[in-house]
Amino acid sequence: MSILNEIKDAWGWVGIEPQELVIENEFGNLIIKDFSDKFWRLCPEDVYCEIVAESIEEYNALIKNKEFLEDWFMSALVQEAESSLGKLEPGYKYHMVIPGVLGGEVVPVL
Repeated sequence: MSILNEIKDAWGWVGIEPQELVIENEFGNLIIKDFSDKFWRLCPEDVYCEIVAESIEEYNALIKNKEFLEDWFMSALVQEAESSLGKLEPGYKYHMVIPGVLGGEVVPVL
C-alpha cells in the first residue's frame, strides 16, 4: 500500500484527500498536498493532521516563516535523539513511543 493510501485510510476522517507527499522531516512529520491544492501537516508526535496552507502561495510563504521552520526541523529534538540514539540510517525516522502530548519517549524506527 502506498503512503498516500495509508494517509487516506488513517487520517481521511479529518477530510484529507492526499494527492502528493511534499516533504517529510526526521520525526516522520509530513507535508501533504491534497486535490484542492491545500497543504496539510501530519504530525504523529502531537497526533494531528491539519491544513497549514490553503494554496501554493500560502505554502511558499509558510516555508519562509522562521517559527514554522524551527518547529518543522525540530532541531533540538533531533539533536537530543542523535546524541542518545545515534544518527538515523537511511529509511529510518525517529518517533515517540508515547505521543509528545503525553510526555513521549523518542526511538528510531523504520
